[in-house]
Amino acid sequence: MGLGLGIGLNKGGAPAKWQPTKIGSLVNWFKYNTKITVDEIETTKVDTWGDHYGGETLTTDNGYVLENGGDLDFDTGEGRMALDALWGDSYSQFSAYLVLKVSSVTGTIQDEILGKDNSNFMQLRTSSIVRVKIGDTAANNITLPGGAVTADKWFVIGLEWEGDAISTNLKLYDDTAGYSSPTVDNDTDDFGGFASLGKRGSAFNGEIRELVLFNSILSSDDREKLMTYLISVRDE
Repeated sequence: MGLGLGIGLNKGGAPAKWQPTKIGSLVNWFKYNTKITVDEIETTKVDTWGDHYGGETLTTDNGYVLENGGDLDFDTGEGRMALDALWGDSYSQFSAYLVLKVSSVTGTIQDEILGKDNSNFMQLRTSSIVRVKIGDTAANNITLPGGAVTADKWFVIGLEWEGDAISTNLKLYDDTAGYSSPTVDNDTDDFGGFASLGKRGSAFNGEIRELVLFNSILSSDDREKLMTYLISVRDE
């Protein structure tokens, strides 16, 4: 289902597949089943996940993370992976998109996705609400535009923060609601960055397949192409 641009051919003559590197504001792209290293003895336990683009590495630093056919299982060992350096603390805008699934959607699940501290994080609060904090103590509880997620089913989620340059909107996208009808909240504080993937206070009870990070919001055209690409990864 990847989106072919129809211009430029690879060696086999087929149209080149669109990739996130086509978006100029791409900072880091942690690609499915790519640059994952595991422990020499316990060969299913992940040591690092290097980015395919950008020069960053995620390193397991709490609990443990398991490699599962190219996916990263944060659930079994309540794991967390830390970035080499704090990401995005100087940005006035950002976009973060993931392909993931969760193992339970009952009640208040508080699954941490990206985080730094109590004032900067992205958390799947319930099956239909994402809680985001941008540098302050006010919780932004944003409803997924496509409705509730299903346990053990892969989905795509995207968070874009417009920052002070536009209107400070937080916009949430997912793969079932299209790309032009997000749910919107507002946060006027300064972003303090993300430091880790997975457990901060609460564990992330699921698996993560892909992570793409940008230092801007996306144009509608780039967003559509990115979502199309990530849906193809979802369906691998």
